[in-house]
Amino acid sequence: FADDMNYGDISEKALKERYKLYDISSQVNPFTFPNRLESARILFDEFRSLSKSLSFVGEYQALIGKLIDH
Repeated sequence: FADDMNYGDISEKALKERYKLYDISSQVNPFTFPNRLESARILFDEFRSLSKSLSFVGEYQALIGKLIDH
């Protein structure tokens, strides 16, 4: 993960109240999952997988994956 970004740096309250994000993932509930690192891994894997539909052709095909991994 990138040094300039941290998972978990926005509180559950802010995600729900400010950003109206209640259903974050179809694979894991980050608010209740017991292992924070494993939850982050699952979320980033899901993000990578879902992003492939946005970058399926062309010269920038792999760019979104690189951005997520950064």
